[in-house]
Amino acid sequence: MKLKIVFLLAASLFFSAAGDAQETWTLERCIEYALSNNITIKQQGLNVSNAENTLRQSQWSQTPTISGSGSQSLSFGRSRDNSNFSAVDKNSWSGSFGVGSQVELFGGLNKRNTIAKNKLDLQSALLDVEKTRNDVSLNVVASYLQVLFNEEQVLISQRQVELTKSQVERTQKLVDAGNLSQSNLLEIRSQQAQEEVALVNAQNQLDIAYLTLKQLLELSADTQFKIDHPSNIPMNEQYVLASPGSLFESSLGLPQIKSAEVKVESAERGVKVAQSGYYPTLSFSAQYGTSFFNQAQELKSMTTDASGNPVAIYGKQAISDQLRKNQTTNLGLNLSIPIFSSFRNKYSVNNARIGYTAAQLNLQQQRNVLYKEIAQAHADAVGALKKFHATQKARDAFAETFTNADKKFNVGAANSLDYNTAKNNLSKSESDLLQAKYEFIFKTKILDFYKGIPIKL
Repeated sequence: MKLKIVFLLAASLFFSAAGDAQETWTLERCIEYALSNNITIKQQGLNVSNAENTLRQSQWSQTPTISGSGSQSLSFGRSRDNSNFSAVDKNSWSGSFGVGSQVELFGGLNKRNTIAKNKLDLQSALLDVEKTRNDVSLNVVASYLQVLFNEEQVLISQRQVELTKSQVERTQKLVDAGNLSQSNLLEIRSQQAQEEVALVNAQNQLDIAYLTLKQLLELSADTQFKIDHPSNIPMNEQYVLASPGSLFESSLGLPQIKSAEVKVESAERGVKVAQSGYYPTLSFSAQYGTSFFNQAQELKSMTTDASGNPVAIYGKQAISDQLRKNQTTNLGLNLSIPIFSSFRNKYSVNNARIGYTAAQLNLQQQRNVLYKEIAQAHADAVGALKKFHATQKARDAFAETFTNADKKFNVGAANSLDYNTAKNNLSKSESDLLQAKYEFIFKTKILDFYKGIPIKL
């Protein structure tokens, strides 16, 4: 048992010395690091990039489209010689080139509503990122406070072990003097063993709390650091607990609510986009082109035969001349009137209206969830404050009981069972008080968040 105590103390000194060399992180740094490295936030950022690209694409869709064309063809075998209207065996090739442009003049306001919808979708994506950032921040605060709680729990367990160790030494002296029986010493040593186990469990819980915080920060499990322990985290017992209704009204500007509202507007625009399929579309087009044929003939000169009849002399026409002479330019207005589209437009509009109703229901659900969260945080804060006051009174009473039991035990007027009972009651009350304190602090931080107050210790 003595070797075990020596080992625990040595390990505690070792880890304490190692901890002194570790980097210390404040709550603000933890939140900042999490916001910069959290994978979920990065994924939300990709959604924003997609929304930005979709918006730009829809904006550029208003500009005219320009396209070029070109073709080449080869012909082998018999073909007609237009110079003498006879069939000959020869190879030929031809080509054509062109460029065209088209712009929509009216499309049932489809593009205009699509752009408006995409702007709203981008705004919603940005709000979703902000909501995720808030969630990550609150999770980091909760995990940070959990580490602080477990650190103080370890300190309580260490004090209990040291206190019992001193009591073992005093009991040994009383047994040696004949004032107490050997059974009292055995019971105290048994209590010491139980408290050493409790210390190990408290340290394990602290390690788990650190691991949870590292995971939130996207740090590897072997990263060594310790959190900053504020010298005094205020326990504001006079904290103003506003009603859940007033808190709800002041928190309607939170990103999750604004995002849901924007999604309703986007869905409403989506209905207008779908309805544009019922309207005619009018577009303007322009094309320019030219072509050539390598066997093309042209009249070179006129002569007469022996009988005096006129004879035309043909020769190959130059490709450059053909490209110049064969130029064509076309301008046109194109009107398309939907008459029957296999009910495609009808069901597109129906689906868009369903999406609009779904967005309205989602907005109501988000508001209900927010009110429930606020009401729960308010109830938890009230309960934690009541628990703190109750455990504070219990701790004071158990502390006085333990002081009396300790005095009586030291003079042999009380047995080890009474001493251990008083000591255990004090230890539990201290743990309950500590838990109520950190629970109240965390819940008030959540309520401050709903009030728009920055989170800090």
